[in-house]
Amino acid sequence: MEAASKNDFDPYMTAIIANRVDGIVREMTNTLLRAARSAVINSARDFSCAICTADNQLLASAEGLPIHIFGSHMLTAAMTRIHKRDIREGDCYLHNDPYSGNSHAADHAFLVPVFFEGEHLFTTVAKAHQADIGNSLPTTYMAVARDQYQEGALIFPAVRIMRDGKLNDEIVRMCRSRIRVPDQWYGDFLAGIGAARTAERRLKELCAKYGKETIKAFVVPADPADPPATEELRAFARGALAGFKVPAQWEFVPSLPRNATGKLLRRQLRTGGQRA
Repeated sequence: MEAASKNDFDPYMTAIIANRVDGIVREMTNTLLRAARSAVINSARDFSCAICTADNQLLASAEGLPIHIFGSHMLTAAMTRIHKRDIREGDCYLHNDPYSGNSHAADHAFLVPVFFEGEHLFTTVAKAHQADIGNSLPTTYMAVARDQYQEGALIFPAVRIMRDGKLNDEIVRMCRSRIRVPDQWYGDFLAGIGAARTAERRLKELCAKYGKETIKAFVVPADPADPPATEELRAFARGALAGFKVPAQWEFVPSLPRNATGKLLRRQLRTGGQRA
């Protein structure tokens, strides 16, 4: 993707697309929340959804866990590194390898590359903690394990589980035979794929409505080799803060005055403090 010129920046279209993308991630979240079978997802909400660019940069997230969200680009980077030119439309990948970007083996991430007009533009990420992952003990947190080998979990380093939209039943059969709660796991498995596929469909609709070049201009930041001048930033700040009134004075207090019940004493706050 080529960087967009700052002269072509459209703040209105940027706001529209930003809110549409945010809505797509929230629809992913609701899909996974409502479709999952295990309580760790539909009650504890131990899952996150995100969208990354084709060059593995985090683009959007919603109500997710930071440890999930801020590693999303590492998951998609593992997918592109392992499969290189073999990634195509209709694929879905399962990734939970802690040694290639994942948080821990119990977090299964479903990665769906999004193509539009033959070009890979995004990768959707739906990541959720599983009730069981085939560990040697019936737990997903083994503090005594020295490494993932002692833990004994099933590890999927960006393994392709769908090709041309068709599920690899052999991988499903392998997991069901190893995981202690196979039906529950399979429901969460399908929910994760469904969330990622939902975002894929919505992103394609977004590109069809506004055009691929418009979406690419929104995704790619301004050229870092041609940053805005200092005077441009000052002019922008003056316009954006035109209605902001600077206080005549600032006062600092060592602690907020409160009564015996903890209620803030606003009158004392107005008269106390130290003038800057």
